[in-house]
Amino acid sequence: GGSFQIFCPTNTISCVAHSASYTIADSGTPHHLDIMLGTDTGIVTLTYAAGGIADKFVLRWNGADVINTGFNTGTGSFIFNKNTAFPPTASLTITAASDGSGGGVSVTCPA
Repeated sequence: GGSFQIFCPTNTISCVAHSASYTIADSGTPHHLDIMLGTDTGIVTLTYAAGGIADKFVLRWNGADVINTGFNTGTGSFIFNKNTAFPPTASLTITAASDGSGGGVSVTCPA
């Protein structure tokens, strides 16, 4: 016999809003962060504040890049609609255009 899993739709997983500063010493090594979005649905906002070196922020959810900022300096915000409960997690990759980058990034809970 095989095995199977049953996902009960009444289970909820809480979101953990994410806010962090980052430093990228080596532009060849992107930063990867796991983001817990939870099972709520709604608009998720990624806000970044990149320093003088251009950085790219890619938020991947449900098998797709739902936000890709391209390389930018300064500040900006991007949104996507988390329209299903699962998966409750996303991954954020920060890539620097050159060595010595840094700044801040935040990802909100769905609202």
